Amino acid sequence: MVCYLQSFYEKSANGGNGGLSTTYNSLLTFEIHLNCLEVSEIMGLVCLLKKFPNLNSLCIKDLEKELKPEGKLTKRNLEALNSDARSCLAHVKKLELEIAPYCDETLEIIEFFLLNAGVLDLLLIIIWSLEDQEERSKIEERLNSFPRASSQAKIVVAEIC
Repeated sequence: MVCYLQSFYEKSANGGNGGLSTTYNSLLTFEIHLNCLEVSEIMGLVCLLKKFPNLNSLCIKDLEKELKPEGKLTKRNLEALNSDARSCLAHVKKLELEIAPYCDETLEIIEFFLLNAGVLDLLLIIIWSLEDQEERSKIEERLNSFPRASSQAKIVVAEIC
């Protein structure tokens, strides 16, 4: 069965179950590959995560190595998801994001997760081809300035060449 994240979002509108009738209470770890800058995919992911109420480890791998989103994610889209995201990220202690090179939208996604994962212990950010040390320092400085729902959240930045 092939399901697209956009369909979870569409099927969740107006109180729907997102296409999944079962809640997966025993699912603790989940990995998904998606386009992180595609608004329908992030919105669909939040709807899907509602079905995993006890999730404590989430890995998101960006499919797009180049920034060519169809329906570009905006800060306004993310703010609209905040109340849903807080509940579906309530138990997430480890979050791994493997994402495309630095851009403002990428940092907004990271900030979104930091604001909504209330018990987060570790945020591991793996960025493709981040070779410039000065750029890496700027990213880390900006990340450390973000407000966090979890005071113990540690941010680790790594790279894939």
